[in-house]
Amino acid sequence: EDFVTPNLEPGQLAPILWRDSTKVSKEISEELNSTISLGGKIVTQYAYQIGLPPKLTSTLLEYCNSTGIIDAFRKFTLPESQGGEPIAASTSGHNGKFIELLDGNRWYAQRPAKEWKSNMHWISPADEKTHEEYLRVLGKGDFDLVLKSIGEQLGLDGLVAYHLTFIGVSESVRGFVHHDTKGTGGSVYNVIIPLLLEEDVDPELILVDDKYEKKGGFKYSVGVASMMGDDAMHGTLECDYLNIRSKHFEDGKLGGMRLAATVYIADVNEQNVDAITTETLTQIFPLADEKWLMSQRGRHWRVEGGYSIAYDKGRKKFRFEDEYDDCDNLVKAGMCESDTEDTRVKCLKSCHIY
Repeated sequence: EDFVTPNLEPGQLAPILWRDSTKVSKEISEELNSTISLGGKIVTQYAYQIGLPPKLTSTLLEYCNSTGIIDAFRKFTLPESQGGEPIAASTSGHNGKFIELLDGNRWYAQRPAKEWKSNMHWISPADEKTHEEYLRVLGKGDFDLVLKSIGEQLGLDGLVAYHLTFIGVSESVRGFVHHDTKGTGGSVYNVIIPLLLEEDVDPELILVDDKYEKKGGFKYSVGVASMMGDDAMHGTLECDYLNIRSKHFEDGKLGGMRLAATVYIADVNEQNVDAITTETLTQIFPLADEKWLMSQRGRHWRVEGGYSIAYDKGRKKFRFEDEYDDCDNLVKAGMCESDTEDTRVKCLKSCHIY
C-alpha cells in the first residue's frame, strides 16, 4: 500500500497522502541522478478520505440484501462457467439493461466497454422514484454527518447527493485510469463507500500523482470512504477474486466480489452546473438535465443550516413535459427502455422519469 491510511473518526476528513517509503526515480524527478521521497505529499488536490458513521455501511448492506442487489451482482461478476450471467462488454461505450429487483423499483445494470478490461458492473436507479428511495436509505444511515463534515471542512455553500449507484467487481486485468469530474472548482466529489471487501488481497484502487504522474495502490477500508474530485486520476487495480471462497457468500461457489456504494455530491451553482451536468450525468439517471440539477441545489446541506437528507424537503419544482405528440404510443411499444437516446429523453412525463 502506497498511501497513508489514518484512523479516522466519523466525519473526520483527511487528504490522501503518499507514505514516506514512496520514491520517485530520477527519470521523472526534477533532480537528476537522484530519487526523491513523496512522503507526506498529497497525491492530487481534490482527493480525500473520510470516516463514516457506524451505521451507514450496515444500513446500505441491509438495503442491498433486501432488494436483491447483492444477488444481482453475484450473477454479473461470476463468469458463465461458474454459473454467472455477466452483461457482455461492448467494443465502444457501456452496455446495459433495465432490471427490476425485489423492491419493485426500476434499476439499470451496465458494464463498461472492453477497454476497461474488467467485469465491473454498475447498478443504478433508472428513475427518480428509485433515486428517492436510495436517498432515504442514505438518510437512515446518517449520511448527513458526511455531508456536514465535507461542507464545513471544505468551505462549501451547500450540498446535494444527486447521482447514486452501486458498483461490483471480481476481476480486472488492467486498471482503466480516468477522472470522474473536472472544471468544477472543487465543488463535486464521488464518494466511494466500501461495503464488501475480500480479505488478504492487494490494494484495490490506482491513484496517480498530480505532479509526477506516479501510480500508487490505495487500500479500501470498511468504515472509510474515499472522495474523488476534479482531475483526481484513479482506476480499479488489477484483481482476481474468482478463485476465492468468499466469507460473504454461502452458496458454495468459488468467487469473491468487491462491492461499493458511490454517491456523487455537489455544491451546485450557476457557474458550475454545466460542467457538473456534462462531466457526471452520463448514466441512465439522472439525465443530463441542468434544470433538474439546479432544482436540487443545496437540498441536503447548507452552511446556514436547515437542510438534510433525514429531514429532506425534496427538490424544487421544475417544468418538464413530453416533447412528442405520440408519447403514449411509444410507451406502449416499450420505447422508454428500448430507445434510451431519444424516446426516454423526449417523453419524460409519459416514461415517468421524474
